[in-house]
Amino acid sequence: MKVAEINSDLESVDDPKWDQISSQKITLTPIPLDGQPNSYIKLAWKDRPYGLTATANLAVARNKSNLFTRLEWNLPTQSHYRDSAGVSSESNQGMDGRTFHTEFLDGVGIFFPLSTKTPTGDRQYDSPPTTIGTRDEPVRLWRWQDRLAVQADLPAIKEVLATGPGVFRPFSSQLSQPHIQAEETNNLKATSLYEQAKWTVVISAELDNLSVPNKMGLVIWNGSNDERAGIAAVCSSWIDLDN
Repeated sequence: MKVAEINSDLESVDDPKWDQISSQKITLTPIPLDGQPNSYIKLAWKDRPYGLTATANLAVARNKSNLFTRLEWNLPTQSHYRDSAGVSSESNQGMDGRTFHTEFLDGVGIFFPLSTKTPTGDRQYDSPPTTIGTRDEPVRLWRWQDRLAVQADLPAIKEVLATGPGVFRPFSSQLSQPHIQAEETNNLKATSLYEQAKWTVVISAELDNLSVPNKMGLVIWNGSNDERAGIAAVCSSWIDLDN
């Protein structure tokens, strides 16, 4: 898909300039059960549907110093993630004042292959996005998650090193793996809007320590279905970026 070249910032979800940038519908599929990190997860979800988000719309833009991604997806029709019914409490009240009806929170992530080194030079990344990285071929994951009102002071987005479904660690842990050549991303930000059972999230970051990627992956967690970690919907093939 085409990465739009712009001369301004696009950090806001409701910036009208996003209307001028074409988006692409991305098809998602459940992360394969046989790739889950332990037998408990495989058994617990063996007969239970997950990865319920079937599609998402993605738009990507960049200026001279920043990369911007805008993601939109509808919650499944059976979702009761949030509504204004019921009795609110401080523990289950969302950032917008509405009440959560789930233990787990919605989330979205975009991820990029990391350059790895071998004795003969750079290694080509061969793993599919459905693994969300492997130990030998990790990915850089920018993970946004909705927050409760009591979590307002916590960051909405984090950068983690992903080496498999739900196998996420602080990015600094890559220092223990000398074959990974990467630095943490500067100025990682996210803005979000929840309206009429639809999420819009914009993720942006500086490009100083991030080489312009030529492909990326997408993963979405549906909190009302108890999705978290490696239980999610993911793109079945890499999204090629035309810079």
